[in-house]
Amino acid sequence: MKIAAAQSTVTNDVAENSRTISCLIRQAAMRGARLVNFCEGGIGNFFQIALRAHAGFNCVWISGATPAQKAPQGPAAILGPEGKVVASCTSEPINQLVFTTLDRNNPDYDIPLKKARPWRQIARQGKIYTDKHVDAG
Repeated sequence: MKIAAAQSTVTNDVAENSRTISCLIRQAAMRGARLVNFCEGGIGNFFQIALRAHAGFNCVWISGATPAQKAPQGPAAILGPEGKVVASCTSEPINQLVFTTLDRNNPDYDIPLKKARPWRQIARQGKIYTDKHVDAG
């Protein structure tokens, strides 16, 4: 399995940070990554929601870490390719680890990994509906 570690610039502009993370996730997925790991300075509730959406849209696993003191705003978590939280630390501000097994054969991941991901790769290349284009001329 190909995994990616993401490093992003964090600014005071939440929308800018979200765009940067979104771009990195798309780039990683387009280059064949099945897991994207983010080690940020805190993954608040807004980013937890955004990362879940990106996991589902791009059919990738996402691992987001956070310092223990920031856990009450959003604990470290592993998100599945269907956009759901697979495993998460608690929101207690203590040192913790979270683990999961990335099992591509789990029936819960049949649609995101074996159907949606290949379809989206073709669709993003613009090839999926080329024979359906109507000439407006």
